[in-house]
Amino acid sequence: MPYQHNNRDPNLNNLHHAMELVDELPHVRVTLGADNITVTGSVNIASDIRVNNTEEQSIPVHLTDDPIAVTGTFWPETQPVSGTVTIQDGGNTITVDGTVTANVTFPTTQQVSGTVTANVTFPDIQKISATAAANTALNPLYIAGSVSTIGGSAQGKLWTMQISQGLIAGHTVEQVTGYNPTTSAGDAVWSGGTAYPWSSLVTAQTLYLKSSTNNATDRGMSIFIDGLDANYANQTEVITLNASDSRTAVATTKQFLRIHEVRCNGADTNVGDIITTVTSGSGTVVSKMSSGRGSAKAGVYTIPAGYTGYLFKGDASSTAATVVNFMGRYFGKAFMVLHVAIVDNSTYIYDFPFPMVLPEKTDMYTVIEAGSGKTAVNYEILLVAN
Repeated sequence: MPYQHNNRDPNLNNLHHAMELVDELPHVRVTLGADNITVTGSVNIASDIRVNNTEEQSIPVHLTDDPIAVTGTFWPETQPVSGTVTIQDGGNTITVDGTVTANVTFPTTQQVSGTVTANVTFPDIQKISATAAANTALNPLYIAGSVSTIGGSAQGKLWTMQISQGLIAGHTVEQVTGYNPTTSAGDAVWSGGTAYPWSSLVTAQTLYLKSSTNNATDRGMSIFIDGLDANYANQTEVITLNASDSRTAVATTKQFLRIHEVRCNGADTNVGDIITTVTSGSGTVVSKMSSGRGSAKAGVYTIPAGYTGYLFKGDASSTAATVVNFMGRYFGKAFMVLHVAIVDNSTYIYDFPFPMVLPEKTDMYTVIEAGSGKTAVNYEILLVAN
């Protein structure tokens, strides 16, 4: 039956009678009449809608095939996430359950608390620039263990003492000496008393050693040889002179391109001259250890491969007016005069304020330009590994 309005009821005919007070304001009494409301078409809401959603009173949401667009901020209590997630922590604490993989980029300076253990390998020679030194003044670098320095003193030791004691890696000193008892123009300052036989050492050679006399001391004597191999690398060998007749030559097992020193390797000093030759026991003499001297250095030295030499000091002395030339030959070049010493029954000493640079494989020796008498030379070379 259709609705019929009762015109005689004042509560229906007067709007004020149909309203009630809520929070001291009049509201029209409205009853939905059902749990569900179906709205067809657009609904315009003039103000914000507030929805209280708690654990005790949740709002169920059922999605259909049509997407639901939500504008504004929506914060569910639990939200599953897939794909790439970017999290920005504004100073709060974020707790994540499960496995999280993150690509992290650290800033240039990172502060770390606690104990940190690091394995650090330094090269043999470590350079510290002026800038690094300035930064170190602000941020000290502490090193446990031994520290070696170059060009100063450490623990009260001069750097020269440190090198001599082997405390600075890659640095060694060679002290070269030569003596000629009867010099004349063109002679090298060595015991051989002639020009030095460079032409016999163009290639690495087997060496033959013997004594000038057959005596009990020299028979079976141990001899140490120091020189360079075919590649200009340092090489040494110890041989034993003939035990039956020290005048019989004994050959080395190694081949030598250069000879820096031949010396006695035992408790006894040689009685006869210890002669070193190439080609055979009667070949060209390339070293001579004079009787009773125990060592033979011919004033000759060649910078080994992999090193640079620095000539620090040189001296020459003679019992007569003599001109001594310090000669050098860079690899693949000709000999040239590097320094000249003039003596007259005196000693000439020169300290190089700026050491002379001698590249690897440079040959050095001394030769008499003019004069006679007994002549001796000495010079010191610092070797630095390249």
